[in-house]
Amino acid sequence: MNNLLTPWEVWDHLRVSRAQFYRLRDNDPTFPTPIYISVRCPRWRPADIERWIDSKNSTPALTSAGTFKPRGPRHTWGQAA
Repeated sequence: MNNLLTPWEVWDHLRVSRAQFYRLRDNDPTFPTPIYISVRCPRWRPADIERWIDSKNSTPALTSAGTFKPRGPRHTWGQAA
């Protein structure tokens, strides 16, 4: 379970604000479903997030609410920045 990502790690990796992360999670039906390790403790698999990013990058990104548009360069999981 140590390789599961917290919401903070996901929005940092996506390079989006906290508010944008929650808009994506709540409004984008393709956003990966979290794994709940307790009632209020969602976690995501890194592979699911990467797959979602790749699917969004293969289609034209829009800037309206609920779409993904990263703010900066992507990080690689497990490697120092």
